[in-house]
Amino acid sequence: VARSLTAVSAGLVLLGRRAEAQEKLERALAMPPGVYHDPGIAALEHLRGAFPGQIAVWPFDPPTRPVILAEVFPSILGAEVAARLGPGTVKDQVQVRVMARALAALPTLAPLLAPPPGPADEGWILGLGHETALRDALCGAP
Repeated sequence: VARSLTAVSAGLVLLGRRAEAQEKLERALAMPPGVYHDPGIAALEHLRGAFPGQIAVWPFDPPTRPVILAEVFPSILGAEVAARLGPGTVKDQVQVRVMARALAALPTLAPLLAPPPGPADEGWILGLGHETALRDALCGAP
């Protein structure tokens, strides 16, 4: 997985191998009324229909497609976020930036994308259980 990251919201990051695929996804996020406002299965189906065979929803799909949708929980880097908050800053915005920088600074995302044990009957949080690696990567991030 390449170093291309797009923070869609505080809870969703697009991991894209190619900039053009990422740009297409960003354009596709201008979904029909009501779909993006209630992200979930309808939003995923809309994106999958718009880009057949191009999107993997981790961990349900193997991370082998040009774009990977993964849920993140930016609060796992709470101390790092708190250190960057100040007057006039928006916490959600800082959380997304901190998480995106940490993910982008990792030498590889493979350990984070390795399937957790057990069936993929429920989603997992990208980065959960890898907080130390994320913090270490963030310390070396530009």
